[in-house]
Amino acid sequence: MNSISWIEATHAYEVKGVGDQNGCIAVQAVLQEYGLCGYTRWSPPYWQFIFQTHLDERQVRRLLGTLLDRYQVQLRSSRATRH
Repeated sequence: MNSISWIEATHAYEVKGVGDQNGCIAVQAVLQEYGLCGYTRWSPPYWQFIFQTHLDERQVRRLLGTLLDRYQVQLRSSRATRH
């Protein structure tokens, strides 16, 4: 039996930012504990990825804290994929 328990994603966000690849990795490192980061696109100096989670936008912003300004992070809400 798999010991990983999955939380149903109720929110999906397109996460965009500006900066080097380390900025994208720093943002994903914070978020990955709370959902799934996927489809990363890199077009220097811009990057983006999809984040599926159970957290609402306010909670995501609180988690990212100073990274929001540092990497000019923008969140755009979209539908969560359900399987």
